Amino acid sequence: QKKSGLDSLAFEQYLKEDHFFYPDVASTQAGLEDYAAFIQPIITRYFPEAALTPSLAIKEGIDKRLAQVPGFYRNNTFFYNFFDKPFCKRQVGWLYMHEGVPGHHYEINHRNQVEQSRLQQLFYSAGYAEGWAAYIEDLALEIGAYRGAAEAMGNLSQYYLERAQEIFPIIELDALRSVTIHVTKPVKLIAKEPSEWDEPAQQVSRR
Repeated sequence: QKKSGLDSLAFEQYLKEDHFFYPDVASTQAGLEDYAAFIQPIITRYFPEAALTPSLAIKEGIDKRLAQVPGFYRNNTFFYNFFDKPFCKRQVGWLYMHEGVPGHHYEINHRNQVEQSRLQQLFYSAGYAEGWAAYIEDLALEIGAYRGAAEAMGNLSQYYLERAQEIFPIIELDALRSVTIHVTKPVKLIAKEPSEWDEPAQQVSRR
């Protein structure tokens, strides 16, 4: 924003311009498949057992009951939602990592391949699966899985949105007390092809 010379409101409008979005299902499908091809060698390097997981299909979601989320995972398939508005390109990286490989698709299939006792099966927690997928979003920043600042900022904005959703009930119940939250984690962003928007960044910290 500072480099653009725009104030916060103007920059917010800039991020809503058409070139930051896929206008239709075909371009969204192609964009996700392109990211999957980009990320494959990185995943293989850091997660050797990913080669043992079934292929991940990428399809348009048709369940309107899930329209409030950008995508979801089910039965070896990553579904992206495209209903009544364009698909934001900044969602591609973190969403694929979260729902696909090495997120839910990898974690679920890897867990199914490991022999577990009946007791272990009883104590499986969906919270672990979501925690793993959220961790993968952060790991992506460290292993160069985002193709520049735009995708990386998409992950950071999603992080703040999730934290805000978690914190809101606390603020609502205790509105008279001042709450200060500090979250700091240095990360390194690596851009594939530097440009005016997708440029390399030295470090970004969540505070």
